Amino acid sequence: MPLTILGNRRRAHRKSRTGCKQCKERKVKCDENKPCCGYCSRNDWPCSFSFSLDSTIQPRTPPSSEGERALTESVQSPSSYEIESVASSPSHSTDLEWIDLELLHHYTTSTYSTIDDRPATLQTWKETVPKIALEHPFLMYGLLAVSALHLASIHPKRARALIAVATERQTRALPIYQAQVLAANEQNCHALFLFSKLLAIQMFAMRRLENPIRNNDITIGCGALNWLGLIRGGCSLLFSVWHHIAPGPLHALVTLKEGPVNKRGGLNDLQLTALLPLLTSPDLSPSMSEIYCTTLNQLRETFFAASIVDERASARDSACHWPAVVSQDYLHLLNREETPEALILLAHYCVLLKHLEDCWFMQGHAAWMIDLIQHRLDKGLRKWIEWPLQNIVQTQH
Repeated sequence: MPLTILGNRRRAHRKSRTGCKQCKERKVKCDENKPCCGYCSRNDWPCSFSFSLDSTIQPRTPPSSEGERALTESVQSPSSYEIESVASSPSHSTDLEWIDLELLHHYTTSTYSTIDDRPATLQTWKETVPKIALEHPFLMYGLLAVSALHLASIHPKRARALIAVATERQTRALPIYQAQVLAANEQNCHALFLFSKLLAIQMFAMRRLENPIRNNDITIGCGALNWLGLIRGGCSLLFSVWHHIAPGPLHALVTLKEGPVNKRGGLNDLQLTALLPLLTSPDLSPSMSEIYCTTLNQLRETFFAASIVDERASARDSACHWPAVVSQDYLHLLNREETPEALILLAHYCVLLKHLEDCWFMQGHAAWMIDLIQHRLDKGLRKWIEWPLQNIVQTQH
């Protein structure tokens, strides 16, 4: 009889009405620890305590302008966001959960200091950005997503669960961001500007953490070039409110260098101008040649800007100058199969990305891109990327 009573007591304790979804599905006792229960933590599984499971994404209207199309394509493409499912339909609720408290704390104590390499901007990222995020839920979700990915890069054992949380938070934010960026105004422009920066960081970081290179799938496409369309599309849509952003609370993040920005010269410039015979070839149409030469000049200006980095402009901001100003025509050529010149220009831009590898979310990105480009080019054309290969691949060893 005592054994029967004891057995009944044990069975009664095994059932938990408030346990996580994963433990219920596996019919095991959940200790209900938050933000991740013990069973999920030991098995390195995403725990439903770390994210919300109830809500819907509002349908999006078709894009109209070029900037809107570029932005929509870059964030909707099937890429790193389509990882292991963490929620059937993400929520637009602004309620913070236990994991969010950890992520917000991590952001304000660690992540903020890794986003920019200028001491003058640290206070802005640490204090001003979270304050703005409290007024704009989509920015808060973006901030939490980047914090989760930074934490994942520090704690590999938690990486799988943290990537899932980052993906879910960003999935909540994207529809709200896409709707608001089409109606950018004085009230939301600062949050939109910050979110575009954080979204680019997330895309770089997700690529690094997920390591999506596959021997049988070497392509330049949605995953590799999302960030280019993202930066370009976001900048074009925010142009109309730039006069509100520049003098506002984020002025430290958008301060431009004084002096000429079109100055060129030096060893790097010689390597870039060496591309002119290729870009002005009689085999190219005059319109294509004009697009390529304009893109090359923008790249030369970007290399010069990066060479005079000081306390007013970071190396990371300088490297982002080219994607922000490059034309939509060039991006279209980049995605076509028969335009190796566009890939060769991108390969030279990767030299700048290589200099940003001290940052956790940029590590390995330049080598990954140059490898993809090399596989896309015919052997006879690879001579045009010898300089980028020397600067990127050889310095890896």
